Amino acid sequence: CLPIDFAIQTKCFEVVDLLLEGDSILQFTTPRKFKIYNFPRVILHEILWTNGNIKDALLRALIRQQYILGALEPYHVFPIWARDEGYSISAAERLISGGFVDFELQDESGQTALMKACLWGMLRYSRFLLEKGANASTPHRDSAVTAGLFLAAGVNFPQIETVDWELCATLLQTAFDAADTLESYCLCSPGGFTPVTALRRSRNYEKRTSFRTLIQCLQWPIDAIEQQARAFALGEVFDRLQMTHTCVDIHKPGQQVSEENRLGIESDEDEFYNQLQQLMEEYDVGRTEFSGGPLEYLDRFFEMHELDLPVYEPSIGYGWLSADDTNLLGPGPKYQSSRGSFSGKLIYYGHKEP
Repeated sequence: CLPIDFAIQTKCFEVVDLLLEGDSILQFTTPRKFKIYNFPRVILHEILWTNGNIKDALLRALIRQQYILGALEPYHVFPIWARDEGYSISAAERLISGGFVDFELQDESGQTALMKACLWGMLRYSRFLLEKGANASTPHRDSAVTAGLFLAAGVNFPQIETVDWELCATLLQTAFDAADTLESYCLCSPGGFTPVTALRRSRNYEKRTSFRTLIQCLQWPIDAIEQQARAFALGEVFDRLQMTHTCVDIHKPGQQVSEENRLGIESDEDEFYNQLQQLMEEYDVGRTEFSGGPLEYLDRFFEMHELDLPVYEPSIGYGWLSADDTNLLGPGPKYQSSRGSFSGKLIYYGHKEP
């Protein structure tokens, strides 16, 4: 801890104010035992959850040195650690009023503050950022994915009491528009990496209900809903067959797998792919015979195959967009290294070496 940490904890405003005079950059950036992302915990706690002179002094110091403190990324951190979005908005408003407005700053993982807010399901804070000038079309540093993909991956719609439908529709439509430029080389998403793919790759345990909400939010024509319902079904079957995604990064890619094991893995993947094709052929035939809508048929299809397909459990090795892989298309789990298939260089399940 630093002297400023003790001064904050003991509510000694005079000392806090004195320590923040002049160049206070070290008060915010010196390593501590307890840090939350780039913020020391004691400072973040005071900024978010208290009122008074100490909070004012800290915010004034941030505003005064905003051009060299930008790396702290306050707008990224606030939505993650505030227990109530109102605290994040209140603190952010103070910074914005002082000119601290770099909303397009990207953190070490390549995400903007809006992406981070969407990922954590902070809809009020997301609307606040948009109203203050954040751009829903800003792409991730390493890819063309936008905030709407993080919304689809991060929000569990059935668990949200009040949903800002207009906001969600804006973010999701922007993400679908950007997805037109995103090719996907993964068998889970032959139509490109879309919010539906992001939802499928998330740890949302109520994916089908969230998908229904997502589609209804957009109010699309029936043909577009048919297309996305089939894409969702394909991704669900893909996961339940435990096939491996090439739209995600693999943890510890340096590990080598023997040639014998690699060939066995690829053989299994070929068999799974045949099963995937057969099930999707059944989906298409059944859809022509079903008189109801695409969302109703989606439920019927999985009811018919519930005993044939295992329930998919997301990998514990969970991660998002990787700063190390410029070919990574979207958010998804990082599989454990033992699931990787390597022979000299990185290859993925379902992919043949050149």
